[in-house]
Amino acid sequence: MSYVELQVTTNFSFLRGASHPEEIVMQAAELGYKEIGITDHNSFAGIVRAHVAAKKEKIRMIPGCRIDLLDGPSLLAYPVDRSGYSSLCNLLTTGNLRTEKGKCDLYKTDLYQCSKEIIFVVLPPPVLNELFDFDPLFEKALLEYKEVFGQNIYIAASRYYQGDDAKYLYRISQLSARMNIRMVATNDVHYHHPDRRELQDIVTCIREKCTIYTAGFKLHPNAERYLKTADEMERLFRHYPVAIETTKEIAAACRFSLDDLKYEYPEEITTQGRTPQEELAFLVSEGAQELFGEDVPEKTIAAIEHELKFIDQMNYAPYFLTVYDVVRYARQHRGNWTCSHAGAPNDRLRGDGLTGSQRDTHSIDGGDLCSRPCLDAQGGESLANYRAGVIPHRGSHNRIVIDEDHPSLAGPKRARKLARHLGRNLNAGKTSTHDHHSRAPRRARNRA
Repeated sequence: MSYVELQVTTNFSFLRGASHPEEIVMQAAELGYKEIGITDHNSFAGIVRAHVAAKKEKIRMIPGCRIDLLDGPSLLAYPVDRSGYSSLCNLLTTGNLRTEKGKCDLYKTDLYQCSKEIIFVVLPPPVLNELFDFDPLFEKALLEYKEVFGQNIYIAASRYYQGDDAKYLYRISQLSARMNIRMVATNDVHYHHPDRRELQDIVTCIREKCTIYTAGFKLHPNAERYLKTADEMERLFRHYPVAIETTKEIAAACRFSLDDLKYEYPEEITTQGRTPQEELAFLVSEGAQELFGEDVPEKTIAAIEHELKFIDQMNYAPYFLTVYDVVRYARQHRGNWTCSHAGAPNDRLRGDGLTGSQRDTHSIDGGDLCSRPCLDAQGGESLANYRAGVIPHRGSHNRIVIDEDHPSLAGPKRARKLARHLGRNLNAGKTSTHDHHSRAPRRARNRA
């Protein structure tokens, strides 16, 4: 198959796409596709489900996104490798932090700071001007993109079935030849099957706050935004076969997969230029001398060396430094804390220094190698103080701290307790159900 669909909007582009990522992938597999790209608007949200579905269907999902700018034409962005994916994630985070939830404000200057390991496909305006040509501002922006991204820039070509497709595609081919920007065929897919056109119209009306009778040109003019077969796309672009071939070229270049990602603990802040492992060894040495004095028992030294070797092997040193910071803060503020952690081979290297335990060094089986470190701190008010005091300081180093509490899983009692730690009252403004519904009406409703 010589065609790969590279412009697909799923329902993770809120109120735009009308099909789930899984539906898109399953339909692609049924139509004989071996690869398909997912490009939700300013988001990677749909690629996870698409990736899982693609593995089940034994096809390849090419992760990407559509970048909508406030001061320039939109682009499809496909990371070539992991560094490109990381760069796009940082770009989207920048845009999300600038505005309210559900929006992403990005500018060309943000885009130009991205990694070079990204392939961009510029999306031209869907209609020509009154001279049956593209607006000069678009051509100026396209030339600017070309200067910045070089050979990593392409231009998309889609049929919109508005009576001027032949002229529209011809103008794109002219731009492609004049600016040496390769032309790429897409179908701007918004749903997997033509039957979803009605649903797509409905979500458009919800997004635009109008009815189906007043939506007018806000709707797609036809039901052609479904996933077509490769043969049909080749027929539609039979006069521009290079545009079909270029889709395979882009797909072959974008080898990044979500399988390339793995768990990584955040980098820890160390002192005097030490690595996290060196910092941990230094702190353990200090703790041993504080507990035993100058004469540390040989048995304890052997245990420390054994466990430090394992921690170095598993790259767990940053985790133990985090535990050390938490417990040190609790001690300084006289909090009553208890800390437990998974993945620790022994109690001897806990964050609060060496324990008094004199257990023998034990062997570490395969189960320990598979465990990931986590921290469970229970400290009453000290926990809230730590959040207020330490987390902002640590976050100031361009680091993100995630407080992983799940009140919905722990029940309302845990939720209220957590709210008190955060200075909130979940019961404020609420009244008992008896204030609204007496028992008699409830019984009456049950009988009804």
